Amino acid sequence: MRDKIKQQLDEINLKDLSIILQTPEGRRFFSWLLESCGRDTQDFKGNSRDVFLAGMRNVAIMLITAAKALGLSGLDRIHKAEKEYVALQMEIAEEIKNGEKE
Repeated sequence: MRDKIKQQLDEINLKDLSIILQTPEGRRFFSWLLESCGRDTQDFKGNSRDVFLAGMRNVAIMLITAAKALGLSGLDRIHKAEKEYVALQMEIAEEIKNGEKE
């Protein structure tokens, strides 16, 4: 019974993720979540903080894996999310830079 429930929840979660990644807000949040979970960090020294960070990174990897399970549309949405998030960061940096000049 538990396995059947988990299987149905997994299917529902994939559908939900697909919907989330269709909106700019959802993609922005997805990208922020991946960054906050340390998707791109690997500087582990073996202390307790590193164990926590490894767990956070695992969440990011789990989300990426789930998005990839959506097939090519999932990959396209991941890439779109990343591009939009980098563009947003650049826009914010430019606004800060322009504000400092004034």
